[in-house]
Parts: sequence; structure tokens; C-alpha cells
Amino acid sequence: MTGPALPAALDRVDRVLAACGGGPTLVVGDDSGMTLRALRQRGVPARAGGVDACVDAALVDVIWLEGVLDPEAEAEALALLVRVCACRPRALVASVSGRRDEWERRVLRHGWRKHPLYQQLADYAALDGETEPLLLFEPVPAGVTWGGPLDDLAAGRDLHMDMLREAGRRADAHVARYMWARRFVRPGDRVLDAACGLGYGSRLLVDGTLADSVLGLDVDQSAIAYAAEHYGAASTRLSYAVRDLSNLADLPDASFDAIVSFETVEHLGDPERFLAGCRRLLTPGGRFVCSVPNEWLDERGVDPNPHHLHVFDRARLEALCGRHFLLEHVFGQTAGGGMKLSEAGRALWDASTRTDEAEWWLAVGMTPPFGQVADPVATRWLPEPIAETPTVIAFARDYEHPWLVRALVSIGQRTESAALLERLAGHVAEEASSGSADQGAALCVRAYRQLSTAEGVTGETNSAIERYCGLSAANPHVARWHISLRYVQGLAALTAGDHAEAARTLAACVDGDPLVFSPLLATKTVSACWLLGWMAAQARDLPGAARWWRAGVHHAERALHRPWSELMADRDRPVLFGLREATLVVDLASQCAAGLHLLPHAAERPGILWAQLSDSLAHRLEAQSRAFGQLERTARSLQSAAEDAWQRCQHAEALWPRLDAAGIELECLRSQSSIPWVLGPTASEPAYLRVAVFGTGQGGREALARLRSHGIGIDCFADNNRSRWNDRIDDVPVVDPSTLPMRHLDFIAVASTPGRDAIFAQLRALGYQPGRDFDAMPTQARRG
Repeated sequence: MTGPALPAALDRVDRVLAACGGGPTLVVGDDSGMTLRALRQRGVPARAGGVDACVDAALVDVIWLEGVLDPEAEAEALALLVRVCACRPRALVASVSGRRDEWERRVLRHGWRKHPLYQQLADYAALDGETEPLLLFEPVPAGVTWGGPLDDLAAGRDLHMDMLREAGRRADAHVARYMWARRFVRPGDRVLDAACGLGYGSRLLVDGTLADSVLGLDVDQSAIAYAAEHYGAASTRLSYAVRDLSNLADLPDASFDAIVSFETVEHLGDPERFLAGCRRLLTPGGRFVCSVPNEWLDERGVDPNPHHLHVFDRARLEALCGRHFLLEHVFGQTAGGGMKLSEAGRALWDASTRTDEAEWWLAVGMTPPFGQVADPVATRWLPEPIAETPTVIAFARDYEHPWLVRALVSIGQRTESAALLERLAGHVAEEASSGSADQGAALCVRAYRQLSTAEGVTGETNSAIERYCGLSAANPHVARWHISLRYVQGLAALTAGDHAEAARTLAACVDGDPLVFSPLLATKTVSACWLLGWMAAQARDLPGAARWWRAGVHHAERALHRPWSELMADRDRPVLFGLREATLVVDLASQCAAGLHLLPHAAERPGILWAQLSDSLAHRLEAQSRAFGQLERTARSLQSAAEDAWQRCQHAEALWPRLDAAGIELECLRSQSSIPWVLGPTASEPAYLRVAVFGTGQGGREALARLRSHGIGIDCFADNNRSRWNDRIDDVPVVDPSTLPMRHLDFIAVASTPGRDAIFAQLRALGYQPGRDFDAMPTQARRG
């Protein structure tokens, strides 16, 4: 195992910092050179050394193991791991060789859990293709009264599990949903995690978003007690409470901006009542994010999970959400290794772009963004309220429906659904008062949406813009839309090839005064000046080009000479977007300045003129975006090819029973490799594995004794003899084999010699893979 090159090391360090931050870091391992250099280049106080250097945990926040956890030197690696875990730094980063889930299990046994944002290091889909995984952990809090040892969680594992203390693809799938949900939580949101279980997802939402607060609710008192102890102390913005979700009547209206509720509605007697309650609890433009299993049915057509009261498919989920919310998105998810689509890999995709079957459906709905509520929307842009609301966020003052800003207007906060955006813009453009800020916002969104299509901005929309801009500006936000609409009119005219109309509307944009609204609106006037100068230069009107480019520099200078409180809203508690958008004003002015510098070259070297004019931050970002889009298309093509190859592998797998029938001695091979990772060199360690034994005869009892001798507990026996179901053997229950997928097993040891081939075929049909998920358990007679 060798360390990464510097660019790769910087990328890995950036992902780690985005998950757990910086702080004094100790890097352990012979391959630590580039990692150490990358950490230091990012300003992290990092040093190299052995584990003995971190005995005083107060001196180290993060331990980074680089290339020392290697299965080829397993004994040394495990000894090192024990010593590192005893130091209990705030975070443990480990670059490992071998299977991710094996190393995760080893660390989890020592009082650690996966860091809530571990999928920042490799997103959910990328976990399938890792060759040298990068892992991230944090210690379980010291002194917890319940749930410290993993065995404490075993009894309730079928209903509740802390997925940060579980290894494997099923746990990754649960965490991935919360990682995905972050994109729908906006800065300042008050978030409800309804049916939070053991609370790991609520903690993830606090760590991974700028939510103002997260409240986790669950009906299970023991789950909430665990959540409060294990995660509640992590942030003052995180809290938990016991609550029956079937009745939310005493919670105030509009008390949340986002509600996340995964794997919940299938458990409720009345899902309609729950969703109606969630809609009441949400502010206008608030979001409801949920997931359901997709038709988890056994061979009898019944959901084998006794806690599920409803069976959902995509159509039923969409209908349910559509009755209470504006449906924004539907996503599909697979994990593999379970009852449904067992051969699928880890994936989470937008169902509007792919028609694949899913194990779970995820949906996002939005409450209509109309009406006033007592809580002012302006506070969502500020860390704390200030005495006087700046014009740039004075939505309640200047809009008829101020919550439109979060649903329709503000890029990065509004809906990501193009269809819903168009639907909202159309409704507001028709229904809002003539000349209002609401109507201007809707017209601008509609015009930009049409500009991105082959047809361009329609005559109807252009006429509506003319009528709107012909009215007087009733307030600063209306003045803002006058300037922005003239600018998009200019872009539309250029796209249509009407340079005279483009010159008229862009000049009208420049005539507006952005400072009536905010210096940040100068992005439109300076950009209009740049375009007008470029048009003049191409027409060989160099004096005209110089005039427009000088005007662009002047507009930028005028905007940036305003007090910076107008850019930041408040110097001590600034808005996030202020100075970021101000950099765009400077970037656009730099293009105008480049034009002035290059005017003497315009006639003789026109190519140089454009090359320098377009050498700006905005153009570079646009080029990178195009390149990224091409990479995404290439990745989708490669994924499709990989899926085809996988299907061919599956066809080859179907040939194995024929080889059995031909008399190939596969049984011997199975015996030689039987469950090596369960009974391998490390099996004598205390292990938290969920293992089932198939067969209740002498072989099954022998398997029970042997596994227990290695410190491995047995979850259940399975047997095809119905008369044995619900019996107990040495206090271990005997179950129907069809229920095995619902028990989230790590491995199945087949201990029945008669009919073994039929049992193997039966387990394959349930979605298990030989060698990975099940194998033959050598009996005493066979070993002899």
C-alpha cells in the first residue's frame, strides 16, 4: 500500500475537513508523507509519529492512520488499532487495504462508531467501487448508561438500530438517506426528524447542514433515551423527545421549515393523518422528506416485517404525498444483499431520469409558498435578528407572499424541480397583483426557464415584461425586478439574433439604479455594459465599446464604494451570500477593464480580444461545469456498460447448478473455504455478528456449540420443517427460512447435510450469495 500523490492527498484532506474539521492531527504510518504535507498545506497543525505520541489525548484531535491497517499484517494492525482506540481522539481517519465492512466491524467493537458524515469521504454509490477505502470514526461517548456495548442494541435491532454502529451496505443505505436529505434543508431551517429512532440521523442533519435546530421525535422511550445520551450532547441545536406521531395536534402551526421522516408511514395506522399534521407544522414553502420500502413482499405476497402496516410502491407514495404537498422529487435507492433486488449495488438516483426498479422510494414535497406567518422569513438569512432588516432581505415588507423567496426566487434555496418551478412561476405570474414584487419574480423565473429552451422567451412573456417594466416601482424589490427583467430581455434578443432589440433592453437595464435595491444588483448592470461593449467592438465601433466598458467599471466602482454593511447586512453577523456575490461584480468589472486595455488590438487581433475578455472567474466556472457534465455523461455510459457486464455475470452464475448436477465436487471446495471470515484468525475476539444456522439436527447443534466457542452469538435457527417453527433450541428461536431477509443477518451457516443443494438454491432465491452471505458449516463427521 503506497501513499497518495499530492493532488489526490489534497482531495482526501479536503473531504475529511468537510466532514470533521481540523485541529491537531497525528499521522501514523510509513506512507504518511503526502498526507502530512496536504494537511499542513491546508493549515492543519499536523505531525507524524507513532501511536505512543498521542497518549495524551488532549494534544491530539484527530489520528490519521495511513497505510498501516493491512490484512497482510493483520495481527500487527489489530494491535495498533486497539492502542489507537484507547487514545480516544475526537476523530479517527484510516486508509485501509481490504474490505471496508471488515475494518468497520473491527473498529466498532472497540467503543467507536462511524462519524455521522463519513459518506463525505466517499459518497454512497462510490462505496461499491473502493479499492483502498478511507474510513472515518468518532468515539462513543464515555459514561453512557445504556447502549455502550453493542450487545445492548441486539434485542431491538429489527426495529431500531444505530446505523453508525453497524457495518455493511444496509447500514450505508440508511445513512445515505440522511446525507441526501441535507440538500433540502436550508440555512436557518427548524428541522423535525419524525421517527428518529436511535437519533443518528438527527445528529447527521445537525452536523451536515446550517439548520437552526433539529428535533428528533420517536414513540420508543428507550430509543429517545439512547439518542439523548449518545447524540444529544453533540450540539445545543439538537434535542430529542418522546412523541406518538399519530397525534401532533399540540405542536404549533408553522413551527418547522423541514420535516424528515424515513421508513415511517408504512408503520402508521393512518398515514393520511400524519401527512396532514406535517403540512400544518410546516411554514409556507417548507419541505417534507420521506422514504418507504418498495413492495417488500415474500413469496406469499405478504410483507414479512410484522411492524409494517402498509405496502407502498412508487405510485402509492406519490399519490399520498401529492394529496398534501406539491410533489417536488422522487428518488429511487438500492443497497443489495436484502430480500428485494439482492444483486443490486449501492445507488440513489433521481427517478425522473431513470426508470430502474428500487428497494426504497424517497420523496420530497413542498407546502404551497403562499400566505403570511408570524415568523419573518428574513431571519432565515441571518444568524441572529438585527434591529433593522436590510432591503435585500426585506421580503415581508415588499412581497405579498414573502415565502415565495425560498420556494421560487432564491437560487440554492428554491425548488430544484424544473416542473414545479415552472408551475409556481406560472401561477404567481397570473395571480399576483399587477406590478408587485411577486409578479416580477415570477416573470423573471419564467423568462430564464424559457431562455434555456430551444424556443426561447415567448412573445407572451416578453409582452408581460414590457407591461411590468412600464409601471412605476412600488418598492425596492420591484425596482430590482425591473433591472433583472430588462437584462434577461437583452439575453433573449441576442439569442434570437435581434441586436437592435438587445441594445435597447440592455441599455434600459444600465439606466436602472441598482443601489435602490442593493449594490449586489450591479452584477446585472455591469454585465449589460460588458455585453454592449462587446457588441460595439464587433461592429468596429471602438469609441462605443470604450464608452460602455468605462461605464461598466464606473458602475462596479460606485457599487463597491457603498458601505459594506449594504453588502453584508451586518458586519458582525453577515449574510452568507453578500461578499460572495460582490466578487461577481469585481469579476465582471475585470472583463470591462480587459476590454479597455485591449482596444488598440481589437482590429488586428480579434481572437486575442475575445480570449482575454472571456478570461474571467465566471467563464472558467462555466467551462468547468461543462467539463463536469461531460464527465457525468461518460460515467453514466460506463455505469451502463458495467450493469450489462453484471447481467452477463448473473447469467454465468445460473450455470452453477448444472455443474453441480454434472457431479463437480463443489462441496469439497465449500468445506475448504467455509465461512473463513467468521471462523478465521480473528474469530476469537468478541464479535458482534448476526449469524443464523440453517438446520436444527445434530449438525445444527454442533454448529451452535462451535460458533459459541468462538464468542459468536446465534440470532436464530432456520428449518424447512414447519413443526419446528417457533421452537427454541438452547434459547435460540427456530424461524421460517422465508423470514431470514428481514433479520438483517451477517451470515448463514448451513449445517444440514441432507438436502444441502436444495437449501443452497433456496437461499439463492432469497437473495443471498454463496461464500459471501452463506456457506456450508463443516460437521465433525465431514472434518474427520
